[in-house]
Amino acid sequence: MSGARTEPYAEDIPEEYDCKWACAQSDAWLIVRGIFTFGGGVALLVLMIEDMLPGQWAWLALCIPLLLVGLTMIICGWAAPCYVPQYDTKRRGYLSLQEEERLLSLNLPFDAYMILGSHNSCHVANLLALFIAPWRYTHAPPVALLDMGLRSVELDIWYSRCSQTWRIVHEHLIDGLRNVSQDRILAQFQAINDWSNKNPGHFPLILNIDIKGSYGMLPWLAVCIGRGIGTDPERDHEALTSLRDDATQAFGSKLFTPNDLGKGQVPLVQWLATNPWPSVERLKGKIMLHLNIYSDRSDLRHSADHGFWWVRAKELCEGECIYSEKDGDGTKRSQGILSRFSAWTGGELCCINGVSAEEETKGREKMKFCIRGEGKKLIASDHFDLFGKPSVRVADDNSFLEETVPSQIV
Repeated sequence: MSGARTEPYAEDIPEEYDCKWACAQSDAWLIVRGIFTFGGGVALLVLMIEDMLPGQWAWLALCIPLLLVGLTMIICGWAAPCYVPQYDTKRRGYLSLQEEERLLSLNLPFDAYMILGSHNSCHVANLLALFIAPWRYTHAPPVALLDMGLRSVELDIWYSRCSQTWRIVHEHLIDGLRNVSQDRILAQFQAINDWSNKNPGHFPLILNIDIKGSYGMLPWLAVCIGRGIGTDPERDHEALTSLRDDATQAFGSKLFTPNDLGKGQVPLVQWLATNPWPSVERLKGKIMLHLNIYSDRSDLRHSADHGFWWVRAKELCEGECIYSEKDGDGTKRSQGILSRFSAWTGGELCCINGVSAEEETKGREKMKFCIRGEGKKLIASDHFDLFGKPSVRVADDNSFLEETVPSQIV
């Protein structure tokens, strides 16, 4: 390594994230709208009881949806104070500067490392999470996660056909709280790029972009009636072009693409069978964009430029799809394949009082199997202590798998 690196952190990033920070993420405007909607339903109900409205059954059909939607908006707009980040939120807590430099100096191929990342990195649990176990987690913001030492973050995004922009959100209305004030994906790309500029020579970053869907005038309807993406090639092309423009504007030459790896000569799966990944020394300071496409959106991969995006494979890796995620399939240990395991453990591990020892033990055993048994290289989780520290390590370093001391989560 040549030249010493400094630690220039953004002034607006707090040293640590606590309950007060999590509670501050409530959506006041959504709550106010919910109160007015619920109040309208109550007003109609009172007028009906007082027999002041003709055709009461018709008014009842309007009253009940107003009450339910209003109550849902109030519940979903309020952050749950019992779900705060269940991990060490101190800067460099998961990857010290010295360890990062040591890993880079080993000069191993990129796929020789295991990399811990965060699942749904902008998520804040709302009160509805009290009833929906998989949503019981809250993260520190993406740039803060990078400061802590993670080198992979996941951004859940939706495309607005009206404004032709991509916005960060998990599920509209019912799980829409975010830990960032600017929800346009371009703003987060630029924030991550600023972090990269302030930390030159960092271990290569992975941005896992989870495509959730697209919507028109009423985004919350997309959750109910369809994702609106992966079915219309022309619309899909428009959406992906917008996303690519944002990424290119934010990152420019920092991007490391599939075209940069195989030079477009043959499908990457064939190329990697006889060629190694570049070393992390060569890739330091670079950013890779993984396009997470699955389920009813799977056909979107046909509209994606596989020379620009690292596109998730549908089943077995083939063609240009060398990033794969499929639990329980050991065939993903092919030469050069980036196999990913989503241990989104919020629902399995997080309860009102934290993480129970029993559930943490189950999660740790599952993590052991996926890393040692299936050779996963990329790990996405809400409970980082299941992976342990540091957040990046050489793939054959399985010392943490034999650890018996429980983490310090309370």
